[in-house]
Amino acid sequence: MKWLTALFLVGISCFHGACAQRASLNPPDSAIAHFNWGIDYANRGELDQAITEFKLAIKRDVRWAKPYYNLGVAYSKKEKWNHALVAWKKTVYIDPNYANAHYNLARAYARGNQRDLSLTHLRQAVSLDKKFFEAAQSDQNFDTIRKSEEFQEFMRSNR
Repeated sequence: MKWLTALFLVGISCFHGACAQRASLNPPDSAIAHFNWGIDYANRGELDQAITEFKLAIKRDVRWAKPYYNLGVAYSKKEKWNHALVAWKKTVYIDPNYANAHYNLARAYARGNQRDLSLTHLRQAVSLDKKFFEAAQSDQNFDTIRKSEEFQEFMRSNR
């Protein structure tokens, strides 16, 4: 189960030193450089610094969805779900086909017992990538809505 959570929460990762190496190919104050530094900090568990770097990446390129997505991931790891929701909503606004962001929105809304919003984003995530159907079957974040008729119907209709 832990690997499933990591799969959907990490988003993008770098091999040892690869992000720093890529960042050196970009201007030091570019969106890509700050994004890569944010990933490095997040991978080391330095979430406050990662958040700062993702925000700097966003400031330099407000139309790039990945920094918003990873900002949401960092906030979720700090249990700041409202901030995570804002970041993931911005992600899907920029890129409506960002399946991981839809899935994480579904998870976050389910945690808040917002069944309708959760199912809306879960449907979108599954329509974009079928792996999310299997993941949702055992994802504990859906426990608050799992017994609802709407969730059960969704699960039956996607088998």
